[in-house]
Amino acid sequence: MSYRTMLRSTLILATAATGLFAVTGGALAATTPPSSVTVAESSLPFGNVVINPASTYAYLTVPSENEVAVLNLSTDQYGTPIPVGSDPQGIDITPNGKTLYVADSGGQTISKVTIATGKVKTITTPAGGLNDTPYSIVVLNNGNALYSTTFAGSGFGANVYDLNLSTDASTEVTSFGINGEVTEVTQLSRSWNHKIAGAVLGDDSGGPFDVYTAATGDVVSGSLNTFISYGALNKAGTTFLIDGSYVIDAATGSLLGTISDDCAGAVLNASGGGGYCLESNAIVTLNVSRFETGTSTALPAGTIGTGELAISPNGDLLVGITNDGAVIATI
Repeated sequence: MSYRTMLRSTLILATAATGLFAVTGGALAATTPPSSVTVAESSLPFGNVVINPASTYAYLTVPSENEVAVLNLSTDQYGTPIPVGSDPQGIDITPNGKTLYVADSGGQTISKVTIATGKVKTITTPAGGLNDTPYSIVVLNNGNALYSTTFAGSGFGANVYDLNLSTDASTEVTSFGINGEVTEVTQLSRSWNHKIAGAVLGDDSGGPFDVYTAATGDVVSGSLNTFISYGALNKAGTTFLIDGSYVIDAATGSLLGTISDDCAGAVLNASGGGGYCLESNAIVTLNVSRFETGTSTALPAGTIGTGELAISPNGDLLVGITNDGAVIATI
């Protein structure tokens, strides 16, 4: 077992706040502060996280151990980890919740995990022009996944591929990035309904990003003229939040407004009118429609938010990556 004894550290945070309300499409969308925050402690650093459609388990890549951690969101306890390929980074799950796809950035492979059995199938990916390897991956509702690649170096030269989930065949998608190339740290995200994907091209001062529609293959592009690193989409994929700060109209790529915050990771709620920001020492609500921050809920003492934040499909839980393991917030 590669995990030390997992300790549970819980901070119950009572709040009388009623949340922030944002008008989106004529309806009120509440951003409710967490009512409790729990840390499922781990001595191992996590890479990326995805929550299953039933909102019962979170799966987190562990690059240093070449495995995926399995976290029960009802008990806040880790189960038996799943061994995958070398240096796993990106991870996503199929809409039916049965299969995980893991980008093994240490080699030219993607690990396909059948959750019920724990069986892992290795999918070989193209080497590209720079012997690039899978980095970030999203599963869409058209029977395919998109994955970006990385390479030893910096700048443009990586690619985005379309992975056919029936045949395991990869086809380069040339409509992303600049002249069909993306940077070595291009992070992909998707809408809750698996219909829209977003790409944020990191390590480039132009701040380029793309929004992809699975049904048509159409790509809308934009740029923010600053370094950016990650994105999040709402349920329908209408709003694209970049770095927890830049609010983008996904249909046009236009910048709607900017939120002043300091997020290690951020997510949108279902409507896109609100969201959550994982800061160093707190989880902060976001009034996205008003481009404002709201209630701040402190993390347990000694716990520092360091990475990705995920929201459960039922909208009731947040799971974030910290220096102490996975933080779980009830909302």
